[in-house]
Amino acid sequence: MDKTKQALKNLDDWSKSLSNAIQIYSPQIIEALNKDIPLPEGCPSRASLADLVLGKIYEKLSEVNASYKYLNDCIWEEEKN
Repeated sequence: MDKTKQALKNLDDWSKSLSNAIQIYSPQIIEALNKDIPLPEGCPSRASLADLVLGKIYEKLSEVNASYKYLNDCIWEEEKN
């Protein structure tokens, strides 16, 4: 049961981290798409710049997904014991 409790805590922690990342990076995505702001030198498009920032959110989302899968494994392991 301790393993499942820790897995739940980890999922909660990563979910909070994802929520924070969305709050932090959403304005940067909007800014990247703003046609009134010049693109950084060497940047091919606004979409590529926004996608680069979105990747930071995706990293957190991947951690949430991995935590969910681990929690699911713990639940089924509990069933066996």
